[in-house]
Amino acid sequence: MVIKRDSLADRICKITLQCPKIASRCRPGQFVRLQALAQKSILPRPLAVYQTDEDGRLEVVVKDTGPNTGLYSRLRPSARIRVSGPHGQPVEIKPEIEKVWLIGGGSGLASLLPLAALLEGKKASVIAGFRTKAEAFGQKDFGQWIKWFSVAIEDSDGQKEWHSDFSGRASDLFSLQLKGCCELMLSEVYACGPPAMEKAVAEICREYGLPCFVFLERLMACGQGACLGCSVPMMDKTVKYVCKDGPVFPAEEVNWNELA
Repeated sequence: MVIKRDSLADRICKITLQCPKIASRCRPGQFVRLQALAQKSILPRPLAVYQTDEDGRLEVVVKDTGPNTGLYSRLRPSARIRVSGPHGQPVEIKPEIEKVWLIGGGSGLASLLPLAALLEGKKASVIAGFRTKAEAFGQKDFGQWIKWFSVAIEDSDGQKEWHSDFSGRASDLFSLQLKGCCELMLSEVYACGPPAMEKAVAEICREYGLPCFVFLERLMACGQGACLGCSVPMMDKTVKYVCKDGPVFPAEEVNWNELA
């Protein structure tokens, strides 16, 4: 059941759902699937878990880009919608890791918030990339655990409303930050966003010898690995699946040239 809907940015909202059985089992990196609402739509839509709480509430972030996401964005409190999950493999950050970058592009930033809760006591930075300032969100939510939150705006008019605005792409800001780092041992990078952004971040990490992990999104039918629809081509010529092997993969294992 829908508890409430909050606007986060232009065409981006946060939906709070009451589903205690699912919320209690969700771990960082996992996702849920929401019932399709649009006519002629059959497949549930996968959405990252933004936050959960002890009262059984679960939050997802929706960007209005199509028939189903448009209907999700207009859901009202007390509306009922089927939710399945959690799906995918959870993410664990090794205790010895000292520094972590979380790099999100657009609504992909939502996938990274559960990881932020794992980083208390570690050096951590968030780079959030958006096309326009109107689409920017997340600073307050990530600020619960991470002090350093930088924003990269591609379509910037030069006016800085956020203290850390950067005119350009998230990958450009990431490269700039790395140049100022003296020590990169025991560091990792997690990225979620458009494939082009993830590929650019992966290439930068390879240059610096940094372990990089990417969240991948694919259309899926069953969500259990049976339909084989959410395939990801790997460099070793094997195929893995977002729903059961992912959604997080080591970037160096992904065949970016074949990833449509």
